[in-house]
Amino acid sequence: MEKFEQIVQNNNEMKNSKSEMSTIKERKVIWHYTNFKAFCNILGQGHLWLCNTKGMNDKNEMLAFIYQVEKLIKARHPSFSKLIHAFFKKEIARHQHKSIYGSSFSYLANDAAQWERYGYAGKGVSIGFDLENLLKISSPFMIENVSYSRDYRNRDFEKLLPEEIFTGAGTYLSKEKIDRIFGLLWATSGAYKDYSFKSEMEIRLMTTPISATDTTPYGDIHYDAAFDKIREYIIFDIKKLCAEHNLNIQDLITEVIIGPKSTQNIIILQNFLTELGYSRIAKCVHVSDCPLR
Repeated sequence: MEKFEQIVQNNNEMKNSKSEMSTIKERKVIWHYTNFKAFCNILGQGHLWLCNTKGMNDKNEMLAFIYQVEKLIKARHPSFSKLIHAFFKKEIARHQHKSIYGSSFSYLANDAAQWERYGYAGKGVSIGFDLENLLKISSPFMIENVSYSRDYRNRDFEKLLPEEIFTGAGTYLSKEKIDRIFGLLWATSGAYKDYSFKSEMEIRLMTTPISATDTTPYGDIHYDAAFDKIREYIIFDIKKLCAEHNLNIQDLITEVIIGPKSTQNIIILQNFLTELGYSRIAKCVHVSDCPLR
C-alpha cells in the first residue's frame, strides 16, 4: 500500500497543468459520492459497502486492463498474435472466478460529472474522508489511485512476459512464476479504468482478488436488491476500525455536501447527524453550489 504522500503525488496522469497538480497535492480529503440510503448506512451503522467491481459502471471493469496489456504485448510480438490471444484467453478463464470488491472516491469535492454519475443524479450526497486517517484503518484493504489506459504501468507488465511463453519454447520462468505474474496483473486491474473515465480523478478502496468460497481476511459477502440489479458487496466497518485505531468517525469523515438537485433540508440533516452523536460533522454540512440543475 502506498503512503499518503505517494498516493497524493502519483496523480500526474490525471492533471493537465502545474497549478492543478499543486492544488491536488495539497488536498488531504477524498470524496465519496452516493445516495442518502448509503449515507445512512455509513453514518448510522458505520458500514461502507465495497461492491464487486464486475458490477461497477465501467462495463469492462477487471478485463479492460487485461485487454490493454494483451494489446501491448501483441504490438511487441506481432508474429505471435494468435498465440498471445490464446494465452490470455486461457489465463482469463482461470482467474474469472476471482473478484475484487471496491468503493470509489474522487479528489474532486463538488464535480458535476461525479454528481450525475455517482451522486444519485445530483440528488445524493458527497462525503469527505480524511485520506490520512482512512489509510490508517484500511489494512488489510488497499487504497490505490485508479490508473487509466495510457498509464505507464501497462508497459511494465508487457516486459514481464517474455516471447518464449507464447512460442512454446523453453523459458526461464516457471509455471508458478507465470501464474504469479498474471495474478498480479489481475489484481492491478481492480485499480484500472478506461481512459474515457480519466476526468473522474478516482482513488479506490479495495480488496485483492478473492473467490466467493474464501473471502479471508475481508469478511462475508452480502447481497442487496437495487431497483435494477442485485449487488454483491463486502462491508468495510469504519465504526469498528476507527475504534480499533483510537479514532472517532468524526476524525475520518470531515465534511458533507448535499447534492445540487437534492430536496434535503440542511437543518434536518444537521439534526440527524447531531442525533447520531456527530455534532462536529453536522457543523460541516453545506449545500452544493454546483450549477447542475
